[in-house]
Amino acid sequence: MGRKLKEYSDDIRNRVIKKHLDEVPNREIAWQMLLPHSSVDSMIKKYKETGSVQNKPRCGRERITTPMTDRLIVRRVLKDPRISAPKIKEEIHLGLFMSISKETVRRRIRKKGLNERVARKKPLIKEHA
Repeated sequence: MGRKLKEYSDDIRNRVIKKHLDEVPNREIAWQMLLPHSSVDSMIKKYKETGSVQNKPRCGRERITTPMTDRLIVRRVLKDPRISAPKIKEEIHLGLFMSISKETVRRRIRKKGLNERVARKKPLIKEHA
């Protein structure tokens, strides 16, 4: 997957381009705005090639769950390790009115490293019998 690069806001990009059009040197722009000069160079290069500083639309489908929903799924599994993915799916559907598949639930659980584990049923101790 590549590394996650920081994305600068449109406001910062526009200010960099404005300074560039005012003929301020790239290193001076970088120093004034506390940015790496390579980032300033990249913004200017992109502006010259496309005439804009906007990002292109990304490929791939957007995630159906939010980070909050992902945390909710993990929290539910940690609370009750024996709960099934279809049950979590139903709880999310009833609680958040969000329709997701049980496979999505399983992927989110696996992503957090909680995959393929089933809580063992411990036998009753004599004290509890």
